[in-house]
Amino acid sequence: MRAGGGARRAGEQGGANELEELATIEVGHGGRLLVGADDVIFRAVTIESLFAWHSLTPRVSLVTGNGANSVVIADGRDVLLVDTKETGFGSVLRREVEQVLGRRVTRVVSTHHHTDHAMGNPAFTGDVPVISQRRARERTMARAARAIVEMSTTADGGQDPFAAHVTDLRDWACYHGHVRIDDGVRREYESLLEQGRDALRGIADSAQQLAAVAHIAARFAPTESFESECALRVGGVGVELHHWGPGHTDGDVVVSVPSDGVVVASDLVYVGLQPFIDVEAGARTDEWIRRTGEILALCDGLAGGGGAVVIVPGHGPAAGTEAVTTQRTYFERLREAMDVARRAGQPRDDAVRLLLPELPAERGELLATNLGLVFDELATSP
Repeated sequence: MRAGGGARRAGEQGGANELEELATIEVGHGGRLLVGADDVIFRAVTIESLFAWHSLTPRVSLVTGNGANSVVIADGRDVLLVDTKETGFGSVLRREVEQVLGRRVTRVVSTHHHTDHAMGNPAFTGDVPVISQRRARERTMARAARAIVEMSTTADGGQDPFAAHVTDLRDWACYHGHVRIDDGVRREYESLLEQGRDALRGIADSAQQLAAVAHIAARFAPTESFESECALRVGGVGVELHHWGPGHTDGDVVVSVPSDGVVVASDLVYVGLQPFIDVEAGARTDEWIRRTGEILALCDGLAGGGGAVVIVPGHGPAAGTEAVTTQRTYFERLREAMDVARRAGQPRDDAVRLLLPELPAERGELLATNLGLVFDELATSP
């Protein structure tokens, strides 16, 4: 895959340095890479890759596998990473990014608190600024604490929590991408497990358990937060962070790179997959529909500069703006179906069995769950 594989933005000069256009960033399960930086210094890198790299533009790459989609934005000596993967993968993700680019990660953006996006955070929070929306910061610590208690409880019950973790990732591979494990992943996971078990020894009360691991969970917390809008610089590239309100959660961050025509929508957009509606974290489908409208408005502004806009979903391949429209239509159809069912007096248990055509087939069992959540949401709406 070419480093210049994304559509060239209007006004960019072609042909001035064809070497940059032909720079290669292809990473399979191990292999030799030819990596181009802004200053046209190329490095031959041999690594055993745990992730798959997909170049979107010369400065923006999508990194898939072992959790939700991550994105790397690099310019000059700066490298921004969006999302840090599942438990155990933070250190190997950091190592691979820095090996591929020959530069250290200088900032991390956490799009929300879910484990497949944020459980690699401790590999960065000690020396790299990690930024999230304010609510997501608090939720990340709480979710990490629950995860530590869950894995420790599993081990105390005589089961192997790491094996269960890997099995779960593979069972949900359509959402997490491929799963590749090395000794570093296992060590990181088992170190966290050991710390959790030490902290929980002799404590049975669930509230006390969460309090006992709070100091460990604090290492997952983003080090900086913002409320609604935040502007960053990655070398000479401007990066914008947007939080417009609840949708998938109440702390979702959309990342846009206007100069490159890339919008990282994270879990506000799923491509080809049933979405997860995290009601416990403030998700609402009526608000989610509004978020898709705001993403499309953002894309319209970027497209006004010429060229197509690339949407990076939380799960699934990069796509065009049609992915956002499809996500909005999904929720509109669910809400319409459940509204008709409620008005007809149909019981909830019957309504959730509806089969709506032309919806994502992957993990179709989530459709019934989502229909039920929409049914409940409409029942409590004014």
